[in-house]
Amino acid sequence: MKDIAKKPYIYEIEPTNHCPYKCIMCPLGLGKMTRPKGFMKLEVLSTLLSQFPGEQKLVRLHHFGEAVMHPEISTMLEMINDQDLIPILSLNPATLTPVLVEKIISGMKKGAVCFSLDSFSDQGLSKIRGIKRSFKDCWNMIEYFIDESRASRSMISKVIQMVCLELNIKDRDEFWKIKEKYPEPDVQLYLADNTGFGNLDLIEKTLPGGSKTTLKQAVACGSPFYEVSILWNGDVVLCCYDYDGFNLIGNVNEKSLEQIWHDKKIEDLRMIFNKKKTKTLPLCRGCFQAPHNFSIDTTLINKGLEEEKLILNMLSEMK
Repeated sequence: MKDIAKKPYIYEIEPTNHCPYKCIMCPLGLGKMTRPKGFMKLEVLSTLLSQFPGEQKLVRLHHFGEAVMHPEISTMLEMINDQDLIPILSLNPATLTPVLVEKIISGMKKGAVCFSLDSFSDQGLSKIRGIKRSFKDCWNMIEYFIDESRASRSMISKVIQMVCLELNIKDRDEFWKIKEKYPEPDVQLYLADNTGFGNLDLIEKTLPGGSKTTLKQAVACGSPFYEVSILWNGDVVLCCYDYDGFNLIGNVNEKSLEQIWHDKKIEDLRMIFNKKKTKTLPLCRGCFQAPHNFSIDTTLINKGLEEEKLILNMLSEMK
């Protein structure tokens, strides 16, 4: 059996799975999610923060859903900063209003906000994410956020992200030009891989030919040995692609994360992963990162801490 982390790395925490968008590359947007919609209670977040592993500093405050729709998002950000942890938000600029911008900035003294900007046209935004606001409105909200966060002197990194899709190939040059207007280190650009949430067919539908590149870079998932994600109701799942609680291993309202991490349920899943028999699991069988797609001696990857190092380096450049 592989070595197991003493405490699980908490990869994502889901404030809510409510979302107004219909993203073509997302299981939620495609209508596949069947679990109930809701908002995380502050007590659940407090419980999780008290159980964070000592080496972890980042709190990715998103999973499925538009996190900033949580009515107490500002308080959640404050709670994270008060624990000397660093919150990371991912959002669509179409959701933003001046009031919401102020709430985010007032709650987040230090952290990062990732803006999804997948097209530079009204039509593109509508086709890709079902956004009804104009591109101009979305871009104005990003600029407003940049200006207000700088005025507040908060340590907030602004990351503008575009997912690689067939529908935005012609927008790439315009995307990279953003850096000409914002050369400072507090604004970063990120062209994100289209992972299809593990589904190669979904990658091909949104970026024909993209699955070949994705497979070349693929690494075998080792989630049961290293990390978990937490749904809005406290359910603990293994995978950041798990939109419906397929590999549910417990609930933090019933047991501590440490107890869940050593329960028989996850031990059984570890055995399945260790033997690379993940084709027997509903979510994993269709995932290109599942261990059954790799040779028996392939190392299973712990991605959380490696990604954290990159983000912390980005934040350090702002000083």
